[in-house]
Amino acid sequence: MKRFFLSLIIMVSPFIANAEIASGNDCGKECSWSISDDGTLTILGKGDMKNWSASQTPWAAYASKVNSIKVGEGITSIGNWAFFVFHASEISLPNTLTSIGASAITWMDNLKELHLPDSLLYVGNGAFYGLTELENIVIPDSVISIGADAFGRDYKLKSITIGDKTILEGDPFKDPTDDRVYTGGQAQGGTVVFCTGQISQCKDNFGDYRDKVQEANKKTINGVTYVYDKNGNLVVKDGKRFEKRIYTVEEAAAVSKPTGNTFKLRYK
Repeated sequence: MKRFFLSLIIMVSPFIANAEIASGNDCGKECSWSISDDGTLTILGKGDMKNWSASQTPWAAYASKVNSIKVGEGITSIGNWAFFVFHASEISLPNTLTSIGASAITWMDNLKELHLPDSLLYVGNGAFYGLTELENIVIPDSVISIGADAFGRDYKLKSITIGDKTILEGDPFKDPTDDRVYTGGQAQGGTVVFCTGQISQCKDNFGDYRDKVQEANKKTINGVTYVYDKNGNLVVKDGKRFEKRIYTVEEAAAVSKPTGNTFKLRYK
């Protein structure tokens, strides 16, 4: 009899350790989800996840219990607002993923690293908005486009590496409520040039790259043509204009844009 009970305990214990506190089949045509008692939200299946509005996912009520997110192989798209306001410190993404929807991975205060698969093609508007602890991110060369405000309010972000063929839709860094100063565009080697703090410090950080552009404010580096204005701000890259982020007081008066609008002025 003792052996019987011992065997029963051994058989049941793995299921107890991985018990689900919630689950469902309503996250896509061929997708299912579950949350284990250790706080792991798992998405399994194949194809695209659904798109949602903020806090409308079937797991939204359990967001405070989730500390890690695993999206299984076979999933091709993460839907809009899929992972909104989580305290998760880890996200695992599959090598089948091709698209990350608008505001899909947003407002996470514990996520310090985010590894994107080489299969990824599209990053939606505000996709990584409010990842307040994220410091670095590498966008794979496979990515065709990145939506507007994709990195807004990522306050600790120090560097972003983006392939030179990736299209930046709108302004991926636009956020009129924070104090960062963006010098605009992409620097040599794919690292986006931007910084936090005083404008004088931002100019110093940008100086090493800016100093390579001397001849009539135009220079071709690695086949890419850059044009700068008299203040060293990047104005054109390969024929595409960039909205300036640093203005002198005189320039600000000339363009007549009030501080605090969509293109918040930065004064030297």
